[in-house]
Amino acid sequence: MARRNQQAVGGHNGWLDMYGLMAISKLRFYSRPMMESLHDHYPFADLQLNADRLRRWHPLQRALYLGARVMLPGLLLSARGDRVALHSSVETRYPFLDEDVFAFLARLHPRWKLHGLRDKHLLRLLATSWLPAEVARRPKAIFRAPFNNLGLDAGPGWVDQLFSVESLRKTGYFDYDAVQHWRGHLRRLRPGSMQRMSVEMGLAGVLTTQLWHHTYIDGCLADVRSVAHPGRRIAA
Repeated sequence: MARRNQQAVGGHNGWLDMYGLMAISKLRFYSRPMMESLHDHYPFADLQLNADRLRRWHPLQRALYLGARVMLPGLLLSARGDRVALHSSVETRYPFLDEDVFAFLARLHPRWKLHGLRDKHLLRLLATSWLPAEVARRPKAIFRAPFNNLGLDAGPGWVDQLFSVESLRKTGYFDYDAVQHWRGHLRRLRPGSMQRMSVEMGLAGVLTTQLWHHTYIDGCLADVRSVAHPGRRIAA
């Protein structure tokens, strides 16, 4: 599968490696019917990229292009940008997505984009003329909500509903025993470790998929009974 994914995107790149590592969660949580239905499907092929053209690019350029194609429109701009702004009646404009700026940056050599392990190298050089060093050189941090607020003891009752055997059997996407095992095992994993991050993101994916299905596919969330997490009572 890894070789076929690389062929679909024109070769090896870091973006594919990173999100491939995160995608290991599907091996943890998918139900057997789900795995069987997807065994011969390669989602990167759905992008219909010009692989011959991408093979001529530097791996970093391929990674940036792939990240933009997959995440920019639906996630970064829509979910994390436009929706938040429009909620406050603000219509945003993104200067780094100006066509001329984008075309100029796309042609830059990778050494101006990644300097050792420092990302956004050219932008940081420019920022040092205008911003304090602690801002211009601030390390990059992953942009996500911690799963602890939903997945452990303090989680709201609807989380237990969505993780219940009744809910998981209704959708059929995920294995109930695996979900319960990793929910219970999560607190034993070292905070900040790659394994814990992978499990947290996997459980968040299970939770949001369950909520999406019960809201938009079968509309039966209200029919799923409240199920208390072991050791915790949920008020009726």
